[in-house]
Amino acid sequence: VRHEHHFNIYHAFFMIACVMLTMRRMKF
Repeated sequence: VRHEHHFNIYHAFFMIACVMLTMRRMKF
C-alpha cells in the first residue's frame, strides 16, 4: 500500500472533473 491508492483517487477525481467539464461544454 504505497502512493498507488492516493494516485488512483487523484486519477479518478481528475477523470470525473474532465467528464463533467466536457458534458457542461457540450450542453452549453
